[in-house]
Amino acid sequence: MNQFIKTRILPLACLAILSPALANDNQAEPPKTENSPDITSNLSELNQEATEWADDQREEVQGKLKDWAHTMDDWFGEPDPNKPASANLRVVLDTRWADDPVEGSYVTVKPRIRGRLKLPVLERRLSLIIGDEDLDEERILTKGSDSANSNNDQGYQDKTYDRKRAREDNASIALRWSKIEEALGFDADIGIRSGDDIYLKLSADKDLYQQDEWKISTHNYYRYGSDSEHTVKGELNFQYNLDRNSYINNNVSIRYRHEGDKEETDWANELRQIHFFGKDKQLSYGLSAFGDFEHSEPSLNSYGPTLSYRQPFWRDWLFLQTELNYFNDKEQDKDHFVSTLLRLEALF
Repeated sequence: MNQFIKTRILPLACLAILSPALANDNQAEPPKTENSPDITSNLSELNQEATEWADDQREEVQGKLKDWAHTMDDWFGEPDPNKPASANLRVVLDTRWADDPVEGSYVTVKPRIRGRLKLPVLERRLSLIIGDEDLDEERILTKGSDSANSNNDQGYQDKTYDRKRAREDNASIALRWSKIEEALGFDADIGIRSGDDIYLKLSADKDLYQQDEWKISTHNYYRYGSDSEHTVKGELNFQYNLDRNSYINNNVSIRYRHEGDKEETDWANELRQIHFFGKDKQLSYGLSAFGDFEHSEPSLNSYGPTLSYRQPFWRDWLFLQTELNYFNDKEQDKDHFVSTLLRLEALF
């Protein structure tokens, strides 16, 4: 698996970083010179070759994933040729920069993966999910700054690339029993996180109200881990459609964690206006606030504006997302400071 990622997925990521400028057919032509036709032709040929190579590599990755899915599907019974097994994979590379008033300016790089195997034989009972489960919690285009609020565990780190942490965050595998949702209204996951944290997770999504422009929904879960112990989170989401291509989203959440002798409860309120443009382009901007509960009373710890933009680049399966945040952190005596995110994402 590691060799497969190194030989197939990583070269695609490197090529995606180096080559997107070649893909823009609408760029202005360079000034005409005697050699400009040759230069333009060479660049066009280079872009065509790179495009074909990248697409071929993606097809090979997808083929390998499907082969694994078919093989695993056969383990659990007789496959149905009309319902073949399939697989999808997200490969994400997050690069963050923050002008931290306490720690100083720093950059962090974090690779992340998330995948799902759709096994028709197994899905009568279970489905298999792998990778960083926090990617599933990013339900809107941007959800604040990991480095600027207490609602996240991804703040300052003393290494640009923390290999151990990246490995632990991505080393998650779970079996999801979706059939229980039909009977009791929730999903049940059992799996392992961060290498040795065996856990059980019960989650439920429900639409409370939907009419005309309004939609109100909830997302709740309880998770117990052998190391992380108790975590409970509840979300209430309000969505108001302005038109076909834009809406306002307000997400309110409360999370309780109990590990050993430590108990803490935090909250978040995130307001966004989101616009959709052609060809999967998205723009999001708004305000976020985060805090804790002290003696059952909510207290404000961090707040500020955020701006994010996402679009495909070079290929329709490669995405680039940028994010700009301006948050403070009262608990750590940090005034408002700038932090940014550059995300490269490949869909297989």
